[in-house]
Amino acid sequence: MTAIVIPVKPLESAKQRLSGVLTPVQRAELVLAMLHDILTVATAFREHRVWVVTRDKAVDDLARQHGAGVIPEVEVRGYNAAVDAGLQYLQTTHPEGTNVAVVPADVPMVTSEDLGRLTAACDTACSKVRLAPARDAEGTNGLFLSRTDLLQPVFGQNSYSRYRSQCRLAGLTPELLTDSSLGVDVDIDTDLQFLRARHACGNTGAYLSHLHSIGCTNAGLSLRKNTSNTLAADSWC
Repeated sequence: MTAIVIPVKPLESAKQRLSGVLTPVQRAELVLAMLHDILTVATAFREHRVWVVTRDKAVDDLARQHGAGVIPEVEVRGYNAAVDAGLQYLQTTHPEGTNVAVVPADVPMVTSEDLGRLTAACDTACSKVRLAPARDAEGTNGLFLSRTDLLQPVFGQNSYSRYRSQCRLAGLTPELLTDSSLGVDVDIDTDLQFLRARHACGNTGAYLSHLHSIGCTNAGLSLRKNTSNTLAADSWC
């Protein structure tokens, strides 16, 4: 079994780099739409267990609707702290050891095939690492560890290089999952353009189509700031 860990920050602080084209409500709705699509793929692997690390109630509710477990984030201290909280939880609940894969909540185009390559279980006695880089080959959009204590979480800028450095220092040769659908993440407006150009489907595609329909022109989506203060998560999830 592989424990698939998906950290999700509170929606009010999500996707700040999109603040030039999306309102806080729209950013929150986008995150929920992407999370829905990722959970749909991840929870289909009956041999694995999906865990969402969060302190946000809407995220918690969505995770439970998909049958995922929730690891409460007691204090928001950044992405790596959330990953570490997930790893610590798994170490406590699986003292015999378990495989773990960390996947971000903003890779809505991930396919079952590519997620399966990342999460394929192996013996916890071995020392195996898999890395799925972001499109820019700087960030890391998928991390597999055969044991929860194999590497320290260093997600963020240049994390792909830093993970490979950790592996070298530990005498490990990571399996690199390049050209994977995990590489498509959403941080800035051009990422939204990329998704639209490739006809993203699922709830994410539906939400991008909604943004286009309300008359946006920024970021290739006609993104117009929505003055609505209502988070209609059920419309997309």
